[in-house]
Amino acid sequence: MGQVYEPNGKVIEGDYKGKNVYWLNDGFAIVTGKVDTRLFGAGHIIEKKINKTTVEKFVELGAEQTGPNGVTVAKGMLLAGPVGALIGAAATQSFSGDLAVYFKDGQKCVIRLFSQKSYQELKSRLFVL
Repeated sequence: MGQVYEPNGKVIEGDYKGKNVYWLNDGFAIVTGKVDTRLFGAGHIIEKKINKTTVEKFVELGAEQTGPNGVTVAKGMLLAGPVGALIGAAATQSFSGDLAVYFKDGQKCVIRLFSQKSYQELKSRLFVL
């Protein structure tokens, strides 16, 4: 049985705007639709692979992480006691990192990745010495 993937990011500007970015088995790709490999092994259309052979350069535009920390837990405890501390600790953590990607064929886009792991992985795959 195949696997259903969730998008790791989204193209927010430029060519491919609105398309999803997936981290598939063989690397990253800009994809049309939802990736569902249960459909005879191919439930998606790859618009563009994102790798060293297709990308000329990339520029980091910034990354931001928000979520629970010691201050959140302390505020919750101060305002509502032990229950507030639990609510503060359970606050969801979110990450977003933006990369401007310039493809060798002249197309370009800004990609927003939703996890620090995928953000670091894509950067390391595109880094060329």
